[in-house]
Amino acid sequence: LVNRGWIPLEDNVGTEASIPPPPAGRLTVSGRVRAGQHRGRFFSPTDPADGRLRQLYRVDVDRIGEQVPYLLLPAYVELISTVPPPSEQDTQPVPVPAPALDEGPHLSYAGQWMVFAGCAIGGWILVVRRTARSGTSTGKGETPADGPGGDPEQRRHRARHV
Repeated sequence: LVNRGWIPLEDNVGTEASIPPPPAGRLTVSGRVRAGQHRGRFFSPTDPADGRLRQLYRVDVDRIGEQVPYLLLPAYVELISTVPPPSEQDTQPVPVPAPALDEGPHLSYAGQWMVFAGCAIGGWILVVRRTARSGTSTGKGETPADGPGGDPEQRRHRARHV
């Protein structure tokens, strides 16, 4: 299966665009091998689960295989070039652009998550320090004989430090 590219849903006058036939004769095809795409598990409003498809929103090799009389491999080729090349009049389909090979936004996302982690750790440290300063931990300065309030002198001392 070869993905030759994209065609518009409608032409310039508003009628449905025609699908250009594949090139005639023998061709040498160069392309990127891709794994087949699959219908979403929960929600996929773009095409029905069965029946004949006129438009494809993903290259679901299994689904396309239901519509052709021959066996398809579980992958497809994304067309880069053909020998002989297409003629000058062949403007459709538009080839799929090559994937970007740059770093992408991943470094900035990693930086954002490091900042979030720093905020979480810093916030946790502040909460622990304030809790320790306020003396709200159980049993601080109390003995079983003193009871929950401790002796009056200790209560007065704690009240000044809060």
